[in-house]
Amino acid sequence: MLKIRKKRRQQRPVIAVDLADTKAHLLLAAKASPFAHLLAIDNVTYDNDMFEQGVATQSEKLARILQPVLTAYPIDSVALHIADEFIISDHISTPDDLGAENLEAYITLELESRLSVPLAEVYFDYTIAKTKSNDYIFAACNKKIVDSRIEMIKILGLSVSFVGIEKFLLANLRTHCQQHNLAMDELFKKWQIHPEVNQTLLDQHGQTFSIAAALALETLWRSYT
Repeated sequence: MLKIRKKRRQQRPVIAVDLADTKAHLLLAAKASPFAHLLAIDNVTYDNDMFEQGVATQSEKLARILQPVLTAYPIDSVALHIADEFIISDHISTPDDLGAENLEAYITLELESRLSVPLAEVYFDYTIAKTKSNDYIFAACNKKIVDSRIEMIKILGLSVSFVGIEKFLLANLRTHCQQHNLAMDELFKKWQIHPEVNQTLLDQHGQTFSIAAALALETLWRSYT
């Protein structure tokens, strides 16, 4: 009997975007079995009136500036990195006898007491810290900062696969590392990295670029699991 083999949908590349006040760093992650390849594709500069306190105030203009790069590749999604300067992050210690069913409510109340803006105006998440089982790391970001950047990506007909910051990224990649038996500091050593970006990823001054790259890699990895 003739067997019909179902053709697996080919994963399209992902572009990682790191938006600063006057410059965007763009990096392409593409799956080429069994490795993922990273390519630094462009640095795009623009006027300093595109953002106000991290919020993209001219989304359509910014989209037009980035369009030649973002639409030059066969991509569907973008991994978007938010710089740490726009993130509120801290530790929360919970009582030893706090039940799991009350954890989220407790952390929410703690956040409300620490933030200078209403909780409804921020995106937030938390993850357990490595030090103690009742020690959590939370991270929050103004919704306008995130939403304005996503709007710019959507203007170009693209979707955002991940919005990431350092704390969220470490939480997201922990599952990846556990399943592949990797230590966190071995993450990039297990991928075939293009020489042009290898030093950038390892250099401490390129930390935000590393995070954007890892977000793109995470998008690819999840599509194959």
